Amino acid sequence: MKKTVIYLFSILIVSATLSSCAKTNARKLSGDWTISSLSDVSTTINNNGTSTTTVTINGTTLTVNDEDPNGSNISTGLVNSASITFEKDGTWSRTLSYTIDFSGTGFTASVTNATNDSGTWSFVGKNKSAELKANDRIVLSTLSSTGVETTSYTMAGVTTNEENNSSNTYSEGENTETLLVESSTKSELIVSANENNVSTYNGETTINTKVSSWTLTK
Repeated sequence: MKKTVIYLFSILIVSATLSSCAKTNARKLSGDWTISSLSDVSTTINNNGTSTTTVTINGTTLTVNDEDPNGSNISTGLVNSASITFEKDGTWSRTLSYTIDFSGTGFTASVTNATNDSGTWSFVGKNKSAELKANDRIVLSTLSSTGVETTSYTMAGVTTNEENNSSNTYSEGENTETLLVESSTKSELIVSANENNVSTYNGETTINTKVSSWTLTK
């Protein structure tokens, strides 16, 4: 569960059946944006039943709700930073940092995750069959991704800290996200993304879906 938000921003594929209601352009898109709110619902269906993880960001509040056939668990945390920058030269960068507190009776514990992604961006041309106009979709190609996970645990006055680091690089087009522009103004950008895939292994079929929506503000 600790890595839920990190995975939240990876490999989002827009469904071709979606349609956008507001066009954007490079002038509107360029600049620094704050991720003011976010909703992400990931569902897995297999022989074990249905499991759902719902992640929401509302300002500085993070909520993660995990549900499966064995029960449910809700965790809340603090969003330290959540932003994305689009440059006019076709590059972008994104920073996300959050802390979840797992403290209990007689101890304090927290996990802080921080990720930094960067790469190139471009608009997608129109698609008449899907009723999508030019610039209705934005493709983000990730070229570099780094992450730091810091765990802090204190009990009986003794504090233990553990840090794990990750770093990945990709070729152009190897790791992409496609965002559908739902609404676009100079100060607010609303985008969404859907992922749907079905796989079968040894006779067991697994269905994975993801529905995401971000509100970016300047």
